[in-house]
Order: sequence, then C-alpha cells, then structure tokens
Amino acid sequence: MHKAQDLLDTPSSIEFEKPKNARERSRMETRRRLMDAWRELFVDGPGMNTTISDIARKAEVAAGTFYLHFKDKEELTQQVALESYARLVGEVEQVDTAAYGSDEERLRAGVGAVVSFVENHPLEFRFLYTLKRLSASEGLELAELWQRFWYDRLERELRADMAEGRVNTDIDPVVAAWGIVGMFTDVLNSWAEDMTRAPRESVIETLITLFLSYSVEDSPAQGTDDGPRHSGKGGGHGT
Repeated sequence: MHKAQDLLDTPSSIEFEKPKNARERSRMETRRRLMDAWRELFVDGPGMNTTISDIARKAEVAAGTFYLHFKDKEELTQQVALESYARLVGEVEQVDTAAYGSDEERLRAGVGAVVSFVENHPLEFRFLYTLKRLSASEGLELAELWQRFWYDRLERELRADMAEGRVNTDIDPVVAAWGIVGMFTDVLNSWAEDMTRAPRESVIETLITLFLSYSVEDSPAQGTDDGPRHSGKGGGHGT
C-alpha cells in the first residue's frame, strides 16, 4: 500500500504491485475496478457524496467486497491519488534533461512529459485536479503532494532563473508560480475533458509560450537577431 510520505520523500521509489499468481491477479483486478470506479464517480458524479455502495455498484462488485480492499472511502481516495501521483512523477522524472542542449529544449521535454501523462491517463489527471479542492480535513498529505509537485518546484526554478537574469526580477516568484500552475493545470484539465478541443502539439506550444512570457528578452550583447528571444528552464514542469 502506498504511503504519502514515501512519495513526498522519494517519489521515484514507488513501485506498482505485480501479481504473483492467478488469485492475486483476480484480487488486483477487483481493486483496480474499485479505484477506477471511484475516479469516475469523483470527477463526473457526486464527488465525496458518493457512497461506498455507489462505488461497488459502479465497479460491479458486492458492497461487502469493498472492505476486503479498503478500510473506508478516505483510504480509497488516498490510494487512488497516490497511485496517480506516483505515475505522474515517475513519467516526468524519466525525462533526461542532460540530453537537451538548451533551456527551451529542456522545457519542451518537461512539458511534453506532463502532456503525455494527461493524454495517456486523462481520468487520473482530472481526479488529481479535482482532488485539490478537498478540505484539509480530507487529506493534508494529498494537498501537500499537489503543492510539492507543482508550486514548490516551480517557485524554486523561478528563483534560480531570476538570480541568473533569465526571468524578470520585478515579479514575485510565489505569485508567479501560482499563476503559471493555475494556467497550466486549467488548460490540461480542460484538454483532458475533451481532447478534440486541440491537438497535442498545440497544447504543448501554448503551455511553453505561457511559461516563456515570464522570461526576459535577450539583449544584443546576449544573443543575435537570429537567436531565440526568450529562454526558460524546464525543471519547474517536471524536468
């Protein structure tokens, strides 16, 4: 069972359980149906007002089967969220930033990894996006995961870029992180709801442009007329 603190401390250490035999495979399939049902009901249904009977019915299992896998709805919520966070962090951390020669290339790779996660797991992203609205009493650790992954790492990158003269120094890095993350996650959640709204590459280009709007333009002494006018680091977006 995944624990929030494990993911906060060493996200790449989270591994997904693999069945050892047919009995375990059946158990994991039932657990998977319960988790998928909860994601769908939480995002598109009554949310936290959903009952355990509703979840079991959606998963096509008996209500009593739920308790063979989870203590209560809160534990189910935590496990669903942690699994999605582990998958998101794992896919983003696979990006080898050293393989890219420029800051903009690294940014593009990081944004591309996040967009790929949303493209491959739209319901998981929408669940995480919706989950951020939960009150503190429903999971401080889950709120901290969202903050660590998005706001904290982007704020650090903005401060580093400001120190190097890459980002306008008249902005507040905390407020800027809020603004960028808000735009990023709103765009991604809207796209996850209906991917026919825009092609994948358009989403990536739009997100990159939003981020680079905080960068400073190269002066003549720093670049040429043929060179890029902006630069930005991709670490704040998972690189």
